[in-house]
Amino acid sequence: MHWSYLVLDLLPLLVFVVLESMTANVRYALLGAILSVVFVVVCDLYLLGEIDRFTILSSGLVILFGWLSLRFNNTSYFKIKPAVVNLIMAGVFLTAYLQDSPLLLTASDRYAHALPPQFHEILSRPEARPMLERMSLYIVFGFIAQAAVVAWAALKLGSWWWFAVRSAGFYVIIVLVGLASKWNPFS
Repeated sequence: MHWSYLVLDLLPLLVFVVLESMTANVRYALLGAILSVVFVVVCDLYLLGEIDRFTILSSGLVILFGWLSLRFNNTSYFKIKPAVVNLIMAGVFLTAYLQDSPLLLTASDRYAHALPPQFHEILSRPEARPMLERMSLYIVFGFIAQAAVVAWAALKLGSWWWFAVRSAGFYVIIVLVGLASKWNPFS
């Protein structure tokens, strides 16, 4: 994953909470978040020479949910965006898994050449493929849980707490999914 994905994902949210807390003006905060997406997309285009599908989807959702928040004067729409992305990702992972193409396993096969050499040793272990297959299913539940927590935080907590839940919570879910996938109840 390129660093710009992380920036694209977090920068608009961070700009929003900083501007909202500094100016107490939701409109400025939302406009700042939308403008930060434009900035990141331009940087992505400059650095990578193209704009990939993930960038287009994420940028479009930030703009859509930012516009909805502006239109209805309600920041909850903007704050719900990460939950919507998590539900989309859960659907993508579940669909791939049900089609007998676990996404993490498929990605490790397809992009093995791009991974550092130390990962090749890990992926060559006999337990790696079944673990990636389990992770591809377990992450569906992680995305759904994270979506629920982010939606709750968007509706019930302040912006900084919402940002913390959204940012750190995603990585907590990934760690928990990784730990759960090491355990195989059928072995």
